[in-house]
Amino acid sequence: MSAAEEFSLRHSLEVLSAYDFFVICPSELLNYASRIRRDYLASFHIQTFPSKYFSSVKGYNGLLMSKEFYRQFERYEYILIVQTDALVFADQLEEWCDRDYSYIGAPWFEGHTRPKKPLSFAGVGNGGFSLRKVSDAIRVLESSLFGAPENGRVRLGIEEKFRLSSLILHCIALSSSPPFVTLEVNEDIYWGAVAPLRHNWFVVPPAEAAVDFAFEVAPEYMFELNGERLPFGCHAWERYNPEFWRERARDIGLELP
Repeated sequence: MSAAEEFSLRHSLEVLSAYDFFVICPSELLNYASRIRRDYLASFHIQTFPSKYFSSVKGYNGLLMSKEFYRQFERYEYILIVQTDALVFADQLEEWCDRDYSYIGAPWFEGHTRPKKPLSFAGVGNGGFSLRKVSDAIRVLESSLFGAPENGRVRLGIEEKFRLSSLILHCIALSSSPPFVTLEVNEDIYWGAVAPLRHNWFVVPPAEAAVDFAFEVAPEYMFELNGERLPFGCHAWERYNPEFWRERARDIGLELP
């Protein structure tokens, strides 16, 4: 792990110490994860999955769109995903669980990682720091009406493709059999955009409500929009204006690597 990844893990363990904490890794890294747990003198669970899910972004997308993943956590109402390039600033977990969303992550902008000005929201939200209702995820994946995605591949109808056009510009079209198209989509686009479009009971908040949950792209703009308050967490802080994050972290007594 890099210094930043190690900081993220240690800090997450500290802030979220009141909850069951799982490190997710491929089976061959079980001993490594166990050594980290011993070295940190930390109490966390280790949940392994087949290595195919960790060898590429496509594999990770497949894992986070699989019933296999969510069924491992069926005894919990919610799971909070905190990738190693994410930061959590305060324990607001119960507060966000009480809002009863099916899925929430940092808002997306039109233009994605290179947002267009004037900045405009495209939806919710990034999966790197995200809260998911386990039973709702399983219900979506067990739906016989649309079928579960397979290996990160999702079949969209022509109306769905049109309504999601601003979010799927960078997806890979694998096949087309009018009026359907099969795409490789990132798992967060599936949960943030496809699932609520197909299931009106699957609740994803508007972008304006998700600002206080997490920032990713354009964090300085999000900070201003949020009344100069830090959110629950953030994703990809080293990628998007790291100096902004170092300054804000110092404001709350954290020194980022």
